[in-house]
Amino acid sequence: MLITCEHGGHKVPAPFLHEMSKLQQKELLTHKGWDLGALGVARYLAKHLDVPLHSTQISRLLVDCNRSAHHPKCLGPAFRCLEAAEKNFILALYYWPHRNAIESQILSHIQQGRSVLHLAVHSFTPKLDGMVRNAEIGLLYDPSRPSEKTWANGLAREIQERLADLRLRRNYPYLGTSDGLTTWLRKHYDANEYAGIEIEVNQSLFKKSRATQGLQRALVQSVESLLIRRG
Repeated sequence: MLITCEHGGHKVPAPFLHEMSKLQQKELLTHKGWDLGALGVARYLAKHLDVPLHSTQISRLLVDCNRSAHHPKCLGPAFRCLEAAEKNFILALYYWPHRNAIESQILSHIQQGRSVLHLAVHSFTPKLDGMVRNAEIGLLYDPSRPSEKTWANGLAREIQERLADLRLRRNYPYLGTSDGLTTWLRKHYDANEYAGIEIEVNQSLFKKSRATQGLQRALVQSVESLLIRRG
């Protein structure tokens, strides 16, 4: 198992920050710049499950480590019109180190005959473009991959047993098959080798420390219980 967090912070190094407009700089602290609370959840899971964590705190307004490198929105708006060499420079500094470390660890496990469960932790804004998101937790996966469907269904059951008052939805608020790190990894590894589940948390849960702590404990207990049941 490994944990990742692709939008853990809103950092933009000074040379690149100066290339951003004042509006874009203000957006760094909004949902456009990072996934509020996600890194804290990811760190808690990694610590209490005793598994590796790969995270980045570089803002997606510079480069989005959850997008494919060829995706038109991989780089932030201020950097999409750069020359290819300049784009590749940003990718080499902040994108590929994160992606390569994850792929290297997954490949190492697979070469040793192990299957890999990858939990990618994200969070989402409670309201987007005037639309209220009607769930507190989302589990994103590819339904066509039996291993991921089994993991997602089991994890959903375990979480709902512990957080019955929260609404949990599968492949919400995004589709698990949309462009992203887990989708990219599925192209390289067989379903029996790799299962990637994205855990999406509504940022409204981070307004109260007690709710955050309860969520973190429930997620750890749910994963532990599911691992025991699956042997």
